Amino acid sequence: MKRAISLVCAIGAVLVFSIPAEAAKPTRAFLLNSPFDLQGVCSFTVHFDFPVSNEFIKTYFDNSGVMTRQKITGNLVATSTNNTTGTSLTSNISGPATFVFYLDGNLKSLVGDGAQIEITPDNRLLLGSGHIVQSYADDASNTLLGETRTGNFIDLCAALA
Repeated sequence: MKRAISLVCAIGAVLVFSIPAEAAKPTRAFLLNSPFDLQGVCSFTVHFDFPVSNEFIKTYFDNSGVMTRQKITGNLVATSTNNTTGTSLTSNISGPATFVFYLDGNLKSLVGDGAQIEITPDNRLLLGSGHIVQSYADDASNTLLGETRTGNFIDLCAALA
């Protein structure tokens, strides 16, 4: 009988320790988008304001509590204004966007779907709708290694000039 109980306990212990630990539950928070000025990309300062800002960010963690990815969803409308001429353009730039991180916390990739405003690696300001995938180096530099973009994008500096 003792042998049978020992065997049942041993099997139970193996089953308990073979079940993977549950990942930490994701967190969800309101994403505040505050007005700001962007200099050094266009030949003029661009002011961004957000008349509709109802976005949320969900952060996911691995079994150790390390952040693995973030997903931004919700509704975001941006007004871009040329501070010199007053010319402005209002656009719905609701995502979603997903950020994936290396274990050390550095950005690994960004996947954007829908509409977005982007500063490109060659320092252009684009507004468009489509699919963007960016991959980054596995070090603290977060160097952009590659980017693919499909969809329709315009030069926002030219549109506001």
